[in-house]
Amino acid sequence: LFSAVGLLFARPEFNEVRTCHLDVDSVDPGLVAAHFAELETRLVRALQGRAEVEWVRTADLRYGGQSWEVEVGVPAGAIDRDVLGALRARFEDEHQRLYGVKDQEGSPVEIRALRLAALGAAPATHSFSHDGANAAASAGSSRRIQIGTDEVDAPIRQRSSLGEAPEGGPMLVDEYDTTVVVPPGWSARRDASTGTLVLERSLDGG
Repeated sequence: LFSAVGLLFARPEFNEVRTCHLDVDSVDPGLVAAHFAELETRLVRALQGRAEVEWVRTADLRYGGQSWEVEVGVPAGAIDRDVLGALRARFEDEHQRLYGVKDQEGSPVEIRALRLAALGAAPATHSFSHDGANAAASAGSSRRIQIGTDEVDAPIRQRSSLGEAPEGGPMLVDEYDTTVVVPPGWSARRDASTGTLVLERSLDGG
């Protein structure tokens, strides 16, 4: 399941990729720059006029003859020979970190894909509330439940009926997809800004 909260707070992200087969040591830096410029042109159309954009460049590299690649970040700035040298060094360090080995100095390294991500500004969502339409649906009802070897009557509550002040168990908090059990010796409260249920155990355990 995806998190609805995550979707509310996540930054919008758009991605483009260009596959290629380039030798990192001999490729013309201008060609790599042109490929990234092409990716940016594609993404600008998808951004639909978003003003605040963070560009993130990465590349998939591998040693010559390998059948798998390692994605590493491309240093910021104009693409020149120094940037490509730094790209090779990043790949070798990451390859050693992942697999514990680094090829001999001068081993061929191939660029197999260039990637560009455009990250928009985070949505201006600071808080949200839980729908209280069903708050009274279970008011006054209870359910017989078993806690350990004991049977108790647990009041049935809706999340939206709880406040910031802790309320002691036992109780059942009914949701559309689950039921939260608050046993004796525990309390439940609802965070005002997010609607999150917070369960806390009492210090004396009673």
